[in-house]
Formats: sequence, C-alpha cells, structure tokens
Amino acid sequence: MSRPQLEDAAAVWDLRLQYLIKDIEQVQNNAIRFIAKLKGRDSITAARDKLNLETLPDRRFKLRHKLLLRLLSNEEKSCISNYSMN
Repeated sequence: MSRPQLEDAAAVWDLRLQYLIKDIEQVQNNAIRFIAKLKGRDSITAARDKLNLETLPDRRFKLRHKLLLRLLSNEEKSCISNYSMN
C-alpha cells in the first residue's frame, strides 16, 4: 500500500472503542515524549504544539474532509473503485 491509500483508509476508518483510542493516543504521546525529550510531568500538549503536530482525531477529520472534497470534485474518478472488493 502506498501512503495515499493508507491516508484514504485512515479517513474512513474511525475508532469507536475507547480503549483502542487510548492505546493509539498513548503511542503518539510516547513518540512526542521521545522526540521532545520530555521528562515526568512535562506537558505533551505544549510539546505537540511546539512540534506542530496534529492530534490524531484532528488529522483524521482533515483526511476525511480532503477525501470528501476529492470525491465530490471527481478529481480521482477511480478513487472508490480502487478499494472495491471485486
């Protein structure tokens, strides 16, 4: 799979189970802690802002919006057929 296909998949795949959301956000928070070299109770939110990273729900929302605009503008006619089960 290429990155655009993964981003399209992320746009339509949305977590509803709270424990899965927490698990994925914990992975992102751990990555931010590592990148920003945070210790103890340093703010992950401040570090995320400083690193100019989006939250996962914000990113998914933007990806859904981008995909919807592409579908509506018919920019990529085969977008839906690429993911059909045929």
